[in-house]
Amino acid sequence: MDVIRTPAAPGVPEIAAALLAPERLSAVMATGLLDSPPEQAYDDLVELAQELTGARNAVFTVIDTARSYRKSARGPGPPAGTQEPVHDAPGQLVVALGEPLVVDDAPADERVSGMGIVRSMRVGSVLCLPVYGADEQVIGALCVSHERAHHWSPRVVHLLATVARAIGSQIRLRSSLVDSRRRADQLGVRLADSRRSQADLYTALGESRTQSRALQAGLLPPVLSAIPGADVAAAYVPAGSGTEVIGDFYDLFRAGDDWCAVMGDVCGKGIEAAQIAALARYTIRVTTTWESDPAAVLRRLDTALRAEFGGTFLTATVAVLRPDGAGGLTGTLSSAGHEPVLVLRAGGDIDVVGTGGTMLGVLDAPLLHTETVHLRSGDLMLLYTDGVTEARSGPGAELFGDQRLLDALRTCGGRTAEETVHRIYTGVTDYARGNASDDTAVLAVLAAQQQD
Repeated sequence: MDVIRTPAAPGVPEIAAALLAPERLSAVMATGLLDSPPEQAYDDLVELAQELTGARNAVFTVIDTARSYRKSARGPGPPAGTQEPVHDAPGQLVVALGEPLVVDDAPADERVSGMGIVRSMRVGSVLCLPVYGADEQVIGALCVSHERAHHWSPRVVHLLATVARAIGSQIRLRSSLVDSRRRADQLGVRLADSRRSQADLYTALGESRTQSRALQAGLLPPVLSAIPGADVAAAYVPAGSGTEVIGDFYDLFRAGDDWCAVMGDVCGKGIEAAQIAALARYTIRVTTTWESDPAAVLRRLDTALRAEFGGTFLTATVAVLRPDGAGGLTGTLSSAGHEPVLVLRAGGDIDVVGTGGTMLGVLDAPLLHTETVHLRSGDLMLLYTDGVTEARSGPGAELFGDQRLLDALRTCGGRTAEETVHRIYTGVTDYARGNASDDTAVLAVLAAQQQD
């Protein structure tokens, strides 16, 4: 990410126009965050921003036309729930620019040196990232600061941008929950009204399906990260009619010199399941920016889960992979009560790894351990949710089960990752015959030397 250092602050007219833009103000009001009490989800993310950057202070502010409201704050500065006039806060520049504000020497930088909060806190350096709400409108800023002049490296800017995106995701999911409850109330009124036509009810059902698909899409990566020297593929099949979000999620992304594969399952349904799954994905992504031990990553997720959604359970597997330069991959993995990881060896044997951990949200200290697995060229690693093994063709019918999965996987020797995934989920969907009661997610990583 390129560091953006604007040579001069935008003028008063530009700042005023940005602050007063009707679309932005609508997005700010839609968050419901102005004058709201502290919330653990935002406090955790702001604390994470402080830890990642090593800053003395960290704050997430929501900005309307006249004030910068401190939704969450860490450090010796003004606490959460307080506010400054918007013209005295660096966040106003982020709203106007829509870009990072990077200030290495605040007293010498005319963009911020005259601001009241900068003078009163004796800020030596400050870094602010925009936080986006509905319709990609800037609703506030995530800022960190030191008491001395300090160079903000491109890596630190990138890390803070990741946390800012996580805050934006939390805001949008929070809004989705409110909107969904409102829609549910409206739908209840419609159903109670005997004069409502059947066509209108079908329209409402269609809207519910569309919203569920949109929420579920937010839990899945739009594109899987490519791993050098490996072949990757994934598939997700929603349960039944697809009108309800279940909470299965997966991810594959680069984390420094490694790649991280994730598979998880929230014990619940609906909008809250979507919120929890999104929290899990973002917590894992952010934590792996500095932590490479998958068990430690899952412990961090357990802490976040308890703080925000007490009494909710979640299973997950995290695998950290690194190419070994010989056409293979070396991985460390940890499982929190999730389905085991299957490794199909090039010779046809199947190893079962990633077992023994406890699900998150159950014990005060989850029992987790890290295993090492080596994938030689031609070996394939398969991660999946229990929608695979627990698929049934109808009520009381036999489960698809572990043995059918192992038998199906054994037929995949020599196939690509995409062909393997297709064979597995086709086998499951054919077996269920449209009666699946749970989502199904499958992710395959095949260690294979790239072809010239």
